[in-house]
Amino acid sequence: MKTSHATAAMLTLGAALAWSAAHLEGRAEAPEPIGPFDCLIQPSATAELSAPVSGVVSQVLVDRGDRVRTGQIVARLYAGLEKTRLTIARARADAKSQIALRHTRLAFENRRLARNRKLMETQVITEKEADEIRTAQWIARIELDQAREESNLLRLQVQQALADLALREVRSTINGVVINVARQPGESTDRVESYILKVVSLDPLFAEVFVPIRLSRSLSRGQGVTLVSDVLAERRIAGRISVIDPVADAASGMTRVRITIHNADHAIPAGIRCQATFVRE
Repeated sequence: MKTSHATAAMLTLGAALAWSAAHLEGRAEAPEPIGPFDCLIQPSATAELSAPVSGVVSQVLVDRGDRVRTGQIVARLYAGLEKTRLTIARARADAKSQIALRHTRLAFENRRLARNRKLMETQVITEKEADEIRTAQWIARIELDQAREESNLLRLQVQQALADLALREVRSTINGVVINVARQPGESTDRVESYILKVVSLDPLFAEVFVPIRLSRSLSRGQGVTLVSDVLAERRIAGRISVIDPVADAASGMTRVRITIHNADHAIPAGIRCQATFVRE
């Protein structure tokens, strides 16, 4: 009986030691994170929006803090002349009288030629009269083709007028948030490098980190990163490496790494300092 208890105790102790050894071995093999490194969370894109042509601002359709999408009209310049040109071009393009006139003239000449064909064949009418009839029908056909070509050109002028009008519109080139309205209605955009609105993309966000060259070799694109910031009460933010610069800074011995952070709800503000820890995978 005592032998059985002793055997059981030894087996229990052996199992405990085996579990402890395995646990310690697992902890020893668990990869250690790299970091933390100081970083700065920034917008993934910044766009200073301006019109392709100079002019005077007539409307600013958004305000600071508004979300905008790619292609959305955010401002307009005065475009009274361009609108008038478009109206005239459309009126000319819609006019069908010239084509109708040429159709009628050609139909008449076709009938006249048909009426006189037998007379021409039997030489009842002179060769000069026959030539005049054939030439009139031929000219009528050319005039109809010419009217059709002019109609096509007028339609192209409508497209040109629309393009000129579009140059007076300012559209957002990115999905983002307006952070600055630099021009108000009535102000000119003639100055060099002047813009009307500034928009930044907050989804995704980028965090730039400088790491020693020797450590950058152990990093790879797509690798997970954990970021924390005092501004967010040290909330853990998940990110992934998207760019590892292939060229390092010789003076500092550091290379730059870009981290991409998804921020669909815009809960993470840009422009805040953070610390990044790279997760070994």
